[in-house]
Amino acid sequence: MRYNPGSGLASTGTVVAGYTTSGGSGSSQLNGPTAIFLDLNRTLYILDNLNYRVQKWIYGQPLGFTVAGGRGSGTTLDKISTGQGLFVDDQSSVYVSEIGNDRVTRWDNTIAGVIVAGNGTAGSALNQLQDPWGIYVDSNYTVFVADRGNHRVQMWERGASTGMTVAGQSGVSGPWSYQFNLPTSITFDQYGYMYIMDSGNNRIQRWWPGSTYGTTVASSASMYNPRGLTIDPLGNLVLADCSNHRVVSFAGGCGPTTTTTIAPLTNPPNEICDAAYWNSTIRIVAGSTGSYSTALNRLYTPTDLFFDGNGYMYVVDYGNNRIQRFPPGSTSSTSAVTVAGYTTTGGSSFSELNDPYSIFVDSEGTMYIMDTTNYRVIKWRSGEPLGFIVAGGHGTGTTLDKIGTSYAIYLDDQSNIYISEYSNHRVTIWLNGNTTAGNIVAGNNTAGSALNQLRNPWGLFVDSIYGLYVVDRGNHRIQYWEKGNGVTLCGQSGVAGSWSNQLSSPTSITLDQFGNMYIMDFGNNRIQQWAPGATFGITVASASMSGPRGLAFDPSGNLATADTGNHRIVLFSVICRKYS
Repeated sequence: MRYNPGSGLASTGTVVAGYTTSGGSGSSQLNGPTAIFLDLNRTLYILDNLNYRVQKWIYGQPLGFTVAGGRGSGTTLDKISTGQGLFVDDQSSVYVSEIGNDRVTRWDNTIAGVIVAGNGTAGSALNQLQDPWGIYVDSNYTVFVADRGNHRVQMWERGASTGMTVAGQSGVSGPWSYQFNLPTSITFDQYGYMYIMDSGNNRIQRWWPGSTYGTTVASSASMYNPRGLTIDPLGNLVLADCSNHRVVSFAGGCGPTTTTTIAPLTNPPNEICDAAYWNSTIRIVAGSTGSYSTALNRLYTPTDLFFDGNGYMYVVDYGNNRIQRFPPGSTSSTSAVTVAGYTTTGGSSFSELNDPYSIFVDSEGTMYIMDTTNYRVIKWRSGEPLGFIVAGGHGTGTTLDKIGTSYAIYLDDQSNIYISEYSNHRVTIWLNGNTTAGNIVAGNNTAGSALNQLRNPWGLFVDSIYGLYVVDRGNHRIQYWEKGNGVTLCGQSGVAGSWSNQLSSPTSITLDQFGNMYIMDFGNNRIQQWAPGATFGITVASASMSGPRGLAFDPSGNLATADTGNHRIVLFSVICRKYS
């Protein structure tokens, strides 16, 4: 049926294809049609489902002709099975989403198709589909598939043998913003946003490719089994409300245009003045001594911190299962903004954290969070309500696809993630883009004090040549790993103590531009500065602290630490000597 622009409930349509309502297999008939595509010449392509064919119907003609299938249902490539999705690209190639064959085929001729997505067997692997429905093909001939049975959207580049999940949680249906429930249709706008008919949730989700969640742009509890979706020339979203026997439109609109200049984010360079020293009087910059709660101006056993180049401080609020961001110049009364972890009781969903312990923030403001009791590292983009897993997430274990209990991470300039695995006595690197498994770069999985071993490692630092500094906490030393074995740089291996050449259960490390190491000497409540090649350290800051852990420079060169047991972040102000 074709309806005129502005049609409503009282409008009458015109039949343009299929001239017997009882259906049939003749050239003027259709039988259970399920999908349609209209090209620029107003030629119709119709997925004639129960005739297992695609009909091309030129505008104004009384008959259509077959351009794909038409030989009955089957799995051979000269046939198509039942389907619900259809698309025609700018070369007039026809794409058919075959539910019965769990595949998408492209027909460049009328003889046979070629498989462009799926492998003909139902499944959730990246080379499989399960009951695919709606499809969309972009200008690069990349195919996007509403993989209905897997509750996800898959992207298949031209010629690829596997797809990539770009929206949804594979194999899991749900109502959260990162989930779908039986999605049926997909389309795009001119800006690259995906619009997905999330049928089981009675909503349309807008999803930017690369995002970890969608935004609901239209929904109605009165819809009943919504299926097809398109955008009209005015930007309205129009869908087929199947079981209500109607087509409904959600009016589009353009919001106000605003221009905001945002200061660029950079990572602090850890640069200090020559011959710097630090005031021994602490300043509380977050939380309150001995007072903990879920209030935004309070912390509960904070464990780590990170400063971005604009002076914003990110705090791992371990006891509240969240990440708090404080503005520059914060004090004990300053309220923070929660930027990750939205239930203080914790959890394992993508909006939650469970005993987070360490954080790294890159130059774009993206957070990498050691989500300790979930045994995973979460990447959380600035301003988003959800994170996604970039390392671990398969439970605890010693195999390289898993991580053990871990308390520190580091991100190098290639966005590779280093994880200090306390319980596995090793450090692993998870290369950028590889979420399958890590590689061991320090330790050998066995606790010990030999140069190829670690014992309960904590803090990490990676230098410009990818040399790795490891706080080997159980051995009370700092190890440097470049290739193969480690070298002891600081501390007396296996001996805890308070002398200047010793450490006691150190937890964190950072370096300045001169190569000086700054070590949070947990058991001695002090920060030790250790020059390159030195045999002893110098105490640059100490105070009455309770289990201090994380350590960081702010952009001004002040030293801040997470005073965990006192539920606060304290700062030691830098002082630059002046010489006459």
